[in-house]
Amino acid sequence: MEQFFTLKYYAGQGVGRAAAKQVFDLFPGKWRVLQVKNNYAAQAFWRKVISEYTGNRYFEKYDAKDDRSSVQEFHTDNRML
Repeated sequence: MEQFFTLKYYAGQGVGRAAAKQVFDLFPGKWRVLQVKNNYAAQAFWRKVISEYTGNRYFEKYDAKDDRSSVQEFHTDNRML
């Protein structure tokens, strides 16, 4: 998937969080989610969603090759059931 966003009308209603978790369930395996530098809202959103989805079992780093983009990596097998 190249991009993910929620229309402003649905912001704060949990629609984006639910959709992201459904996509993770539909495509099990290793995931790498990247947010561009300085997009703090996206970084906070993905940290929260991925933390909830995995039971805080994910790895986060900053990708120096991508101008210090924030990156979260996890495997759907690590999900807390």
